[in-house]
Amino acid sequence: MRHNILPSLLAFFLLVTHYTTDVYARGLGATDLISEKNGTTYANTSVLATGKWIKVSTTNRGIVKLSYNKLNSMGISNPSNVAVYSNGGFMLPKMNYLPYPDDLTQLPVIHTKDKSGANCIFFYSPGSTSWSYNSSASTFDHTINLYSDSTFFYLSSDISPSPAPSGLEVPAENADTTISTYTALAHYEKEEINLINSGRLWFSDLLLSGLRKTYTFSFENAIDGKLASVIVNSGARCSEGSKMNVKANSTNSYSIDYRAVNISSDGADYAYLVKSVLNIPAKSNITLDFTYSAPDNGEGSKAYIDNITLAVPSRLQLSSGQTDFRNADVRNYTTVEYRIENTNNNTIVWNVTSPLEPKQVFSTFNNTNNTTSIKCSGGIVGEYLVFDPVNGNFPEPQFSANVPNQNIHGLPNYDFIIVTHPNFAEQAERLAEFRRTSDNLSVLVVTTTEVFNEFSSGLPDIAAIRNMFRMFFSRNKASATTFKYALLMGDGSYNNRSTDKEKFNNYIPTYQSVGSLTKGSSFVSDDFFGLLDEDEGENSGFIDIGLGRIPCATENQAEIVIDKIIKYSSNETLGSWRNTVCLIADDEDGNAYMKDAEEINTILHTNWPGFSSKKIYIDAYKQVATSGGFSYPDANKEINETINDGALIVNYIGHGNPNAMASENIVVTKDISSWKNSQSLSLFLTATCEFGPFDAYETSAGENVLLNPSGGAVAIFTTTRVVFGDSNQELSKLFYKNIFKHDEMGEKLRLGDVMRNAKASLAKNDENKSKFVLLADPTLRLAFPKFNVCVDKINGVEIDSNRITLGALEKVTIEGSITDHNDNLIPNFNGKVNTTIFDKEQIAQTLANDGGTPFEYPVQNNVIYKGESSVVDGKFQLTFIVPKDISYNIGPGKILFYATDNEHDANGAVTNINIGGSGNNPITENTPPEVELFMNNEDFKPYDKISSSALLWVNIFDESGINAAGAGIGHDLVAVIDGDYSNPIILNNYFSNISDSYQKGRIIYPIEGLEPGEHKIWVKIWDVQNNSAEKETYFIVDNGFKITSVCNMPNPVSSYTDFVIDHNLPGDIFNIGIDIYTLSGQKIANISEMSVPSSRTTTLKVRWNLFEEALPVNRHQWLVYQVKLKSQSGLTAHGAGKMVVVNK
Repeated sequence: MRHNILPSLLAFFLLVTHYTTDVYARGLGATDLISEKNGTTYANTSVLATGKWIKVSTTNRGIVKLSYNKLNSMGISNPSNVAVYSNGGFMLPKMNYLPYPDDLTQLPVIHTKDKSGANCIFFYSPGSTSWSYNSSASTFDHTINLYSDSTFFYLSSDISPSPAPSGLEVPAENADTTISTYTALAHYEKEEINLINSGRLWFSDLLLSGLRKTYTFSFENAIDGKLASVIVNSGARCSEGSKMNVKANSTNSYSIDYRAVNISSDGADYAYLVKSVLNIPAKSNITLDFTYSAPDNGEGSKAYIDNITLAVPSRLQLSSGQTDFRNADVRNYTTVEYRIENTNNNTIVWNVTSPLEPKQVFSTFNNTNNTTSIKCSGGIVGEYLVFDPVNGNFPEPQFSANVPNQNIHGLPNYDFIIVTHPNFAEQAERLAEFRRTSDNLSVLVVTTTEVFNEFSSGLPDIAAIRNMFRMFFSRNKASATTFKYALLMGDGSYNNRSTDKEKFNNYIPTYQSVGSLTKGSSFVSDDFFGLLDEDEGENSGFIDIGLGRIPCATENQAEIVIDKIIKYSSNETLGSWRNTVCLIADDEDGNAYMKDAEEINTILHTNWPGFSSKKIYIDAYKQVATSGGFSYPDANKEINETINDGALIVNYIGHGNPNAMASENIVVTKDISSWKNSQSLSLFLTATCEFGPFDAYETSAGENVLLNPSGGAVAIFTTTRVVFGDSNQELSKLFYKNIFKHDEMGEKLRLGDVMRNAKASLAKNDENKSKFVLLADPTLRLAFPKFNVCVDKINGVEIDSNRITLGALEKVTIEGSITDHNDNLIPNFNGKVNTTIFDKEQIAQTLANDGGTPFEYPVQNNVIYKGESSVVDGKFQLTFIVPKDISYNIGPGKILFYATDNEHDANGAVTNINIGGSGNNPITENTPPEVELFMNNEDFKPYDKISSSALLWVNIFDESGINAAGAGIGHDLVAVIDGDYSNPIILNNYFSNISDSYQKGRIIYPIEGLEPGEHKIWVKIWDVQNNSAEKETYFIVDNGFKITSVCNMPNPVSSYTDFVIDHNLPGDIFNIGIDIYTLSGQKIANISEMSVPSSRTTTLKVRWNLFEEALPVNRHQWLVYQVKLKSQSGLTAHGAGKMVVVNK
């Protein structure tokens, strides 16, 4: 932050001005660092590439020293040959066009003895607070480092030593004037309080009404009677006007007035800020007393001291071994002479205006009056330092670390760069190796420590990471490899200074906005790291690379996310869930969010009709009043079931906060923790306020969606702060216009490209888009099917140019094929195709729970057929009979396909068909369906014991097929427990035909929360002819957890075997441990699988590749094994088996 110091004033007065955080826009990053290096020129090799290096640190500004003995103890073998490198402790500029040093800068050093006679080196530490003269305002400005108070130095005696400072050219002209005074500068600033936990503005102290706070400053050489200036930056939050009384040295009194703020509005400034300039008499000791006063009815009254800065006229003399000085009067002269008192013939004067290139100033010592004079050019206010290395006391930097050799500057270009905190380096390397082998990407993993060593002199700084990215990005044109993607591996905090990682997960620093007073204008954004063009920086520009962050705070969290990424990209997650896009819409703001969802739905189905929309508009569900407010329990249940069933994309539009979706809390942390969709992880898009503020103290809901080890998301495109609906919708539409696209090689776009393309279509200074962050691996591709399912004929008629109508009770045969994106048949595709045929759209209407107008929207969810067919050599055929219960009006239906051969998948849709009317040659019969009823699996017998979580298992056969359309009144497939017919379970969506048969089908439905004891379950099934059948059975709920059977197949074992473990806790998640022994009891292997879901099944499978390990196993040897299951709630069960090895 930058503040103004008036060097001299003519009268006592108090100047008070209102300011906002825009003041800091000028102060942060504009002239943070004085450097003559061009920001677009990069070294080919880092100085850290060779030799032995150590790192030392100090918080001091001025001359520091290290004795030869100290250097030896730190590992410097030849102190007389030492080289010192640093870029000082100032922040790097945030705009790319401003100059900044690249790699480390060699500093000048002097070697001499100190007052104890020890050989020492002396060098200049710029400190972390920079001061500069503002010629337009005739003031001194200072800028603190937002990330650290320390300054680091890198030392080695294995390279060319640091030279002594070069001399400053002395003006030939005689001095126009002699100056023997200077302006001493001091400031108080602690950076302790952030008003809204966002933004760069921090305050030092809090004052409540009636309380007093005292600050004391010392100026050894102050000139009594002169005027000193005091600048106070402060603020107050009060519903009425309030004031601060300031008393200087217990005599002079001043008042700072604060206006009222609207404390009931989130859109208003949190506090009224004032910048006050006080003139007080200069003294060697200055005491400032602050007392805050607010009206008794001033609700929420608080005052905040940001910083206090003093400029005190002082005698120019050497004190305490060194004095830094400057005087603005030099502007008025061509040549000036500084005369410094209390010096000796050991005195040295340096010009430190350029702090990384101190110059020694020729000086003349007068031993008659012990003064030293220097002659300098006027016009420009320079910064000087006078010191006595022999007699002075100087601070010593402390050892920080040994620095291994590194050379980021010398590395080639990479496709993908992962910047990780050292704690997560192992997991970052796992991801890197996966991308190298699975995607053929060149990947670089660097730690924050390494980046900061080379690009910010050891200090944490967001611009260091950005500048490294700029270096690689600048090489794109000259390299065959193009740097395209970057991942930040580690959580961040709005408190970039904190080292308390238990409170603030400050692993990778964050970009915080200038705005810090209102939630609407303050934000955290990772876009900063991707603004790489010369005219970009801060929050202005278009990101040039795909960016992501994994907000892990522990190695376990990092491992969880990397496991999810690798599993998501594997064939084991293939499934028809990849056809589903779930649209969840809030109920407020005049139906705006449902309208937005419908607009998204139109984009989706106009361009990619092969996907099915699952619409959960919460106003369509019954709203329930509770003691904690309104809720939508049925909507909540529907959301949880949809996510557990699997959805390619889950898109929420509406209100939200860091803990929940919607004011009715339709999704909270408890729900997120319950999701068990590890086989069908979603991409979440949340167009809502601050669902994923990864820089907050507590883990947000959005982060939990990603960090859930059992399910949730593989990636989430979410918001970090308050956002605005119209802007959200524009970005969401751009997201959908990119997410299903392919690149020039025919590959799916990676998520980083999707995010970059979407944001690039919006204005360069759009703050709303900056509040969206991708918490994900940016090189991840959405797992939508790779190939196409095409229908060639329906009932022997080609459908390309014909619109075919399917009528009730008509027997239908569909012939189709699997093709690539050029419509070429894939003849080696052999697998299964799932077909779902939908009746016509219907118009649904919401309930207007919060008043207003009900919202009407189309739904197409009446299924008239769902089944599986074989694909042979890229071709398939299926037959079914259209149910009698279809809606008889004729209108557009839809057929959706999903196919897989266990290695690749495909999807497609047919939309040019009509459903309705009576079919040609209708088939009629009146035989009811045949029904078999089980619990958990087909081994069930009536009155068997099961757990409180179980599966309803129904096998069905019918000559004409089963009616799961649900279109006819009373013709749903239903189940009723214990005769509670007022709460039937609708089973339509859980029915599916058995492969290659429209006559055989199965229902598997998960039931949870069953009470212990005896229960009855009854089901009613309808066929397509509206013939019905009923079946019932009894069971006993016993919450004992057990393994019901365990075996391994194949057995005997040649190269691998699958352990098949049956249990009685369907829907749970298990840790599996399998110990394998010889018959003599020697344990030879252990298999461990963590967080394995058992969704809609009571069977778990674990594969053991026997000969991937060097095991002491002989041919025809018998082995025994013991299995242990541990459920998510801590229940355990055991089982055992044996096998024989037939090949070794």
